[in-house]
Amino acid sequence: MLKYIRHEWEKTACLAAALLLALVVLDWVVADDGEIRHGAGVPPPMYVSRFGPDAFAFLRDPVLPRPIARNPFHFSGAPKPRRRPPRRRPAPKPVPKPPPAPKPVPKPAPNPAPKPVQPQPPAPRIVPRYRLGRCDLKFVYNTVNRSGKPVALIELADPSRPGRTPLAKTVGIGDRIYGLRILDVSDTALTLVDAGGKRQRIAFGRSRRVTIRLATGAR
Repeated sequence: MLKYIRHEWEKTACLAAALLLALVVLDWVVADDGEIRHGAGVPPPMYVSRFGPDAFAFLRDPVLPRPIARNPFHFSGAPKPRRRPPRRRPAPKPVPKPPPAPKPVPKPAPNPAPKPVQPQPPAPRIVPRYRLGRCDLKFVYNTVNRSGKPVALIELADPSRPGRTPLAKTVGIGDRIYGLRILDVSDTALTLVDAGGKRQRIAFGRSRRVTIRLATGAR
């Protein structure tokens, strides 16, 4: 039997469905709204179908709805006009406040009148003080500058301070230095007038004591 069912399962399934349908029909016929009468005048207990009273309601006659009492296309009166909601007025724009008036700029206080400038007394004239002194002047060297003017190199030495480095100066014709006025410069001699007013002639490479003028202060 199992081997047959395994090979002919389509037939087996169709037969099972037919049996199940027959059981359902039988249950519906036997139930008769859930009540079966028996003899001896005693009603048997209520039998309720397992599928429920409304399981086969689709097999009953359809119940037509009641006819409409009024015509849906007949209007008893004019339709009430539909009121539109009132339009909301836009809120008025705020009026801008006028800008505050500018504060008055305080006027600057007038500058005080300048004080009259008092004339200052002229500075006292400084008159240098001089003194005459003695020194040894040596005619060291002579040459001609770029302009063709003869010049001489002299050395001034203090006789009171032997061994001290003498002061070297370059002078030309017409120069004045320490009260000395140069008159002539040649290859052999140097001619000058010293601060004492004495004319002096110093040979080339020789030295001579002359009078010079030295500043001592001012008054």
